[in-house]
Amino acid sequence: MGRTASLGVAAGVSRPEPSVGVPIDLTSGSGRAVLWGIASEDLNVNLVSWSSGDGVDEHTNAARDVLVIVTSGQLAITIDDHRHALASQECIIIPKGSKRVLRAGNDGVRYLTVHWRRPPMTVDPPQR
Repeated sequence: MGRTASLGVAAGVSRPEPSVGVPIDLTSGSGRAVLWGIASEDLNVNLVSWSSGDGVDEHTNAARDVLVIVTSGQLAITIDDHRHALASQECIIIPKGSKRVLRAGNDGVRYLTVHWRRPPMTVDPPQR
């Protein structure tokens, strides 16, 4: 199987600096994993790229539905044990609370993820 990673921006990735309200070239940037991410008041958008067989291992996002839009290549996505094959210009909504696995096809994949913006992480003080 290929390499896997969490969806954090990879070290050494060449990425553009996207801005809200400005057109973004979806073919720009190079590397693997998250090439760039942008947030508005309401949305988070990430451009993700994987080589053949690379991807994201099984995990669950209990907080948000996620729209995945394949911009090039192929993506094998498993949602709650149901496998789907997406090609360029296809999309799918992953329901919150579902298990999901994402794996690039033979030619690799580039895709966008779009979801409602998450609130900032907070750490509650220990209870005494």
